[in-house]
Amino acid sequence: MQLSLYLASEENNDSALDSSKLEDRVMSSHIQAIEESYQLLDAKMLQQMIEMMEESKKIYFFGVGDSLQIAQDAWNRFIRITDKVSIINDPHMQSMAISLGGPEDLLVLFSYSGATKDIIHIAKQAKEAGVKVVCITHFKQSPLIAYTDAYLLCGSKESPLEGGSTSVKVGQLFLVDLLFQTYRSRNKAVSIENQHKSTRAVVEKLV
Repeated sequence: MQLSLYLASEENNDSALDSSKLEDRVMSSHIQAIEESYQLLDAKMLQQMIEMMEESKKIYFFGVGDSLQIAQDAWNRFIRITDKVSIINDPHMQSMAISLGGPEDLLVLFSYSGATKDIIHIAKQAKEAGVKVVCITHFKQSPLIAYTDAYLLCGSKESPLEGGSTSVKVGQLFLVDLLFQTYRSRNKAVSIENQHKSTRAVVEKLV
């Protein structure tokens, strides 16, 4: 059904392409993804996730496939202000690492569908090890939600033939930046100090 709806919408889009500029449609879809993510935002969940990040000794950012790119971007943001973040690319290595975790660790998972087999497996392992689990996903009723302590929902829709949608990434990156900015403002002094250190570490490479 999702596939047929997608194909039907594509036919309508193709017929309407002449009457609207492609750049306008692309911009509109990205703006809509951010607006939907904002409308779906649960302030209490956001607060809970930030508090869990502050209390954790180690934070893992995990994703698979296209969602791994979002995990990498999250790690890239946070590594500038704290040394307790970590990322592992390979799903097998992710499973092994999280199996050795404990209650003082936090696992941040990225999965648009919330049903990716590798991600569900890792989330289940994390809960068995006592690791706290949070996620950014799209579907509130997804299997992943059952293993999480808190979650944020991203906007934009992605069909089966549209994997890797940029609009979906835009919605997820909005939430990542919101987490980063909130964490940084709540831990301003140490974040600024660490940001200065990390900037000085690479400034000579920019010349």
